[in-house]
Amino acid sequence: MNPLGNSKGGILLLGLSLVPLFLTAIFAGMFLLDFLYLKSQVQKACFTGPRETQNKSIGSLEKLLALNNVARGLKILETTTRISLKIALRGLPYSAPLVASLKIKLATIIADQIKLGIMQKEIIYVATLAMQKSIQTTHASLKSIFNQFGEKRIWLDIHSSVHSDFSEGLAVEAESSDRAPVYRLKNNFESKQMLAHSWHFNLESESWLSRWTTKSLVWNDRCFSTLGQEAKQWTVKSNLKSNLGNSSSSRY
Repeated sequence: MNPLGNSKGGILLLGLSLVPLFLTAIFAGMFLLDFLYLKSQVQKACFTGPRETQNKSIGSLEKLLALNNVARGLKILETTTRISLKIALRGLPYSAPLVASLKIKLATIIADQIKLGIMQKEIIYVATLAMQKSIQTTHASLKSIFNQFGEKRIWLDIHSSVHSDFSEGLAVEAESSDRAPVYRLKNNFESKQMLAHSWHFNLESESWLSRWTTKSLVWNDRCFSTLGQEAKQWTVKSNLKSNLGNSSSSRY
């Protein structure tokens, strides 16, 4: 017997027995790195655009709510002018000059209300359009990320779907049907102001890989971005962290 030969044979057999372990480690590492890369891309898409949109919504909300005092003032002025005009009409023909003056004043107030109402609606329209565009853009980005991930990894069988909640826009409502109404936040404001996306991702290894790596991976998750108020300051809230690792909730 040749001890050296037996030793070499044993080493060879040991090496061959470890091949599946090495292959498992390699493919498991690739599997993990691929998934971490995908996760970072998804989080970036969910974090950047929606938060930028919500930051802009803060400006729109502040402008709109700041006009409430003007709307209230014009409404009070309209009411008192109408009362004065009603009283003056009883004194015709002696009060004709006063009636004419009050009618001009009322027409001016109504014109100011119409102008203010247009300004309010424009603020809401621009903010709503931005939110709806953000939903569409992020939805398209997520679909593209999942599709590209699958196209570049032909050794994996990947199925994915993305669902995005339709945004009704800036979550405010008028308190009345006046020409220039006072606006308030809707009930459940944070929920209605939310930009939200959810996805289902299913990854399965091809049959020839299944002996060395995980056979399947299912990832169901959701991301959102909304606004809240803390100590009378607007805060952007989300359930994600930036790619730099900073907290996802900041104060403005």
